[in-house]
Amino acid sequence: MLRARADSAPDAHERLELLSLARQLSSGAAQAALVRRHALLKLDLVKRRMLLLTKPELAELGRELASSGEHRMAADAYGLSGDLEAQTDELVEAGAIEQLEHVFDEHQQREHLQRARQRIVERARDLYQLGQRRAALNLCDDRLARSDPRLSELGRRIRAERVGGEPVSLEFEGSIVRFAFGERVTLGRSGSNLIVPSPAVSRVHLVMERRDGEPTIVDVSTNGTTLGGVPLGAALPVREPLELCLGGEVFVRFEPDPRFTLRVSLLDQTVVVPLGALSLKAGAISVGPEPWVELEPGPSQLFLGKWPISGRVQLCRGDEFRLEREGDVVLRVVE
Repeated sequence: MLRARADSAPDAHERLELLSLARQLSSGAAQAALVRRHALLKLDLVKRRMLLLTKPELAELGRELASSGEHRMAADAYGLSGDLEAQTDELVEAGAIEQLEHVFDEHQQREHLQRARQRIVERARDLYQLGQRRAALNLCDDRLARSDPRLSELGRRIRAERVGGEPVSLEFEGSIVRFAFGERVTLGRSGSNLIVPSPAVSRVHLVMERRDGEPTIVDVSTNGTTLGGVPLGAALPVREPLELCLGGEVFVRFEPDPRFTLRVSLLDQTVVVPLGALSLKAGAISVGPEPWVELEPGPSQLFLGKWPISGRVQLCRGDEFRLEREGDVVLRVVE
């Protein structure tokens, strides 16, 4: 009766459920026939993507089909489970030589794809070690590489470590100095290079840039800026220490620096703002595309860790630069 109901059921999943119940209640030759029908229907649903099975479940399906004499179908189930050896055995048992050759061709294609991915992994890691982080990130985002967890992890690591528009601490010449890089540096409550988390401060409150070669402050706020109680109505060159009041509540101190252009003191911290390239023993640091803070090495050979580098380096936190492979660190990007 269950078999007859299965034959007339319009829904494939309902037929599968009725056949499963029928095979449990039958025995002998009738049960063997129901096992075969049940397994063939299950494989058909898997191929049509109407049923999802795990690899162990697919392997078990392959064994059921093989025991029922359905060696070609068993080979398909084993192929879906990724068991190439069992798939080959069943195709040999079925005498399916052409299909066997096709399976070998597909397997070689998979191996070729795996080798290509391995080459991408190795190339991305090499680029990362050599400081070419933008190129490494492009490889990690490549369509061929997206499904490789090694490249996904490397891409996440690069994005987490990259030095962009936010302030970064550099250790050099025995000191640790915090910098904000860019030809134009903003200060505000959010969406700025320097963040002041106060409702009295506009989202972008001040802009720092060079005008006529001088570090200059421009008020672009809606909440206002004062100097000694007088509203800031025009661009203000920083030729001496200045203390500005933002939004009537927050005080920020600006000082010209003979080497580093401008020092900004706010919220118990000081940030140096070069407003252009920063020249150090290791080379010149400036903002590149995307934005990404980059180091242009000087004329001397430079090592990133133990790797000799040439060309611009996209900085990541933790980078250490030396003028000799085993020499002292001349520049470290503080993590």
